Amino acid sequence: CATDTAIKPTAPAPVVAPVPAAKTQTPLDAGKLTISGKHSHVYDVDGGGVMAVSQDALPDCHCAGRTWWVRSVRGGGGGGPPEHEVRMTIDASGYIAVAEEIDRKEKVEVVYTPARVVIPDKLPIQASGGAAYEQEVRMVVHPLGDRSKVRASGTAHNQIRYVGDEEITTAAGTFTARRLSSTLTAHLGTATSVDSTEQWWVDGIGLVFEQSREVTHALGLKVRDNNATMGLRSFEGVAK
Repeated sequence: CATDTAIKPTAPAPVVAPVPAAKTQTPLDAGKLTISGKHSHVYDVDGGGVMAVSQDALPDCHCAGRTWWVRSVRGGGGGGPPEHEVRMTIDASGYIAVAEEIDRKEKVEVVYTPARVVIPDKLPIQASGGAAYEQEVRMVVHPLGDRSKVRASGTAHNQIRYVGDEEITTAAGTFTARRLSSTLTAHLGTATSVDSTEQWWVDGIGLVFEQSREVTHALGLKVRDNNATMGLRSFEGVAK
């Protein structure tokens, strides 16, 4: 959401390219991707570093109204607050969504109304002719630690496709994963940001690989072009 020019990351963490798995006509099941219980994952990220991502304990049901926090710490742990915190929720349709984000690296807090969906339920795969999930949300960007002030606000169009099932290999192993392709196009005053993300999710484990690109234009000029990847290295608190 910021408009400063970011330093581009170095080469991404090594990963074997995904390959198509056996075709399935089964729609996405968001409930299977909701991990009950507290857990911690470690990811390889750009530049050879790692990111530890932990989730609060969840109730044993995939129920509307449930909320929990996901926290990311660069370097795998240590002192200090998380670099990134996300409050997740399950909305009335059973979709997994992001209600708010705290980004200490960018020094902002972002609130979505309604919550921004990241995993729709019962979404058919793209190969079967299933349409993309579409959503309009309002974004309000606050300076870090002060929600009485507004840095930027506007609307965003959220689009998600369930591409299908693919095999993908990371340092944690080889998985059959559900590939989601999403694009968030946000219009915040004079700036337009397009965040394109490919994610591979595994039932009962969660996110195993992600690659993303964020491009921001302000007053017709490109002011940000970030690429990022993260691949699962290890996980605790869940069964493979």
